[in-house]
Amino acid sequence: ESFTKKLIHPRPNAYTFTKALAENLIEIEGHGLPIVIIRPSIVSAAWKEPIPGWVDNLNGATGLIGGALKGVIRSVLCDIDLVADMVPVDIPINLMCVLAWSVATQ
Repeated sequence: ESFTKKLIHPRPNAYTFTKALAENLIEIEGHGLPIVIIRPSIVSAAWKEPIPGWVDNLNGATGLIGGALKGVIRSVLCDIDLVADMVPVDIPINLMCVLAWSVATQ
């Protein structure tokens, strides 16, 4: 077993490990501060704000969807039973604003 796998266990990859590490550091060092951690799933184009369909890049899922819609990507090897849980970008942004206000005023 590789050193990395031993180091990040039980996390499945370095990305989720470093997210958990950062959250743990915030929890320890931010003790007593009004902190909220928001972890949206895959973020996609805007639902309503600033305009429907707004994106600022073609990275990740947005690029894959755009490529498929344009006909550039014609097939993808995937498991039909898995779900790509996506949320429009304006939803977690609005949630951040509401939670920041809520935590700051409690």
